[in-house]
Amino acid sequence: MKFQLLGLQNTISYVIVISTVLLLFTLINTESWASQANDTSSNPIPSSAISYNTNNNSFYPAMAIFVTSEPLGYGIYNERAVALFSPGETILTYIEPVGFSYKNLTDINGKPLYSINFGASFTVSSPEGTILGGQEDVPMEGILSHHMNKEIFIPYTITQSTPFPAGDYVITYNITDENSGNSFDFNKNITIS
Repeated sequence: MKFQLLGLQNTISYVIVISTVLLLFTLINTESWASQANDTSSNPIPSSAISYNTNNNSFYPAMAIFVTSEPLGYGIYNERAVALFSPGETILTYIEPVGFSYKNLTDINGKPLYSINFGASFTVSSPEGTILGGQEDVPMEGILSHHMNKEIFIPYTITQSTPFPAGDYVITYNITDENSGNSFDFNKNITIS
């Protein structure tokens, strides 16, 4: 995962890279996994399709879309038209979190600093809800700024370490604001074909 932060008064860029490798659980019978896959080649899922749960707080994703390449900045991305991926293809998601909190700190001269910290996890499941894999508690470094920056995006990368069999899947993302303890979940449907 990478985070970039763009300030409103001056441009501040922080890049924090955490590679997220998708680990699929080995299924005893690969035919049973493949049989769970549905053929949706005639009806691809739009990239912008999203449903989310704010867990009863004001921290939520203003946007969560699939993109074709690494975003270059806040609002600078190439949206993927449909959520159709090839087996083994990297899945890039652009997320704009809203409503996160700041931790107040000071620099060595006593001037205010603001820390922004996120945590993340994800699961991959069948459309019926059977969890097939994922990763929890992905560690992330914090963002430190002299300003209470609002324009933050999260480019979230999932790598198919083992190519998914053709079919439909649901990726459930969880992002936590470490400063407030609030979190949100959102689901993105994908098709591997």
